Amino acid sequence: MKFSNYMKSMVLSSVLASSLFAGLQAQDQGGLLQEKSRAFVGVQVGTSLLQNTEKFFWNSPYNRNIYATNYTTAAYGFLGGYEHWFSDSLGARGYALLSGANFYVMQFGIGADILWNFMNVADGNLGLIAGLQAGAMYWLNSWYSWSSTNQSPFGFDLALNIGLRWSQNEHVIELFGKIPFIKTKTGEYIYSDGDKNEYYAKETFSIIARYVYRF
Repeated sequence: MKFSNYMKSMVLSSVLASSLFAGLQAQDQGGLLQEKSRAFVGVQVGTSLLQNTEKFFWNSPYNRNIYATNYTTAAYGFLGGYEHWFSDSLGARGYALLSGANFYVMQFGIGADILWNFMNVADGNLGLIAGLQAGAMYWLNSWYSWSSTNQSPFGFDLALNIGLRWSQNEHVIELFGKIPFIKTKTGEYIYSDGDKNEYYAKETFSIIARYVYRF
């Protein structure tokens, strides 16, 4: 009985796998709009959650107070790059990006995404985006938020982008979330008695809408 159930499970799994593969082939053959490799430019707007952290060390590193402040601000940016399609359902792209969050932070770097179309919606392809973005950040507000001779407003940016995209011919609309990984130490202040303050800044999360024109 157990062997019979095992064989039934194997057959069912094979059928499901074959159906999935056939479905993907059918998408490439006619279910999806044709995709082609080409360059693109785009603009984006959204909202970013930023965080400033202050650490106060008194007499010893083991005696400290930590204060974190979160605030939300508008986000915007421009990008340009090239996308390559292996089939109508699977592609990849690379791009350069310049973006900012109001007057608090500027970001510039590069990114790489995997693109996967899985169905046709409203005469266009609906798909997923997943990729990494890396570059540099400059915290514009670090120079006036505190006084220190050890200011370092530049930092490294590494983030995961994941979301949805809809494409039709030259036009693409995307909605995705950006999840950054790295906190920037923007400076410190050392007192004459050895106590010190340390200051950190981080982009915690962003929700971004993007329009891309492909040519």
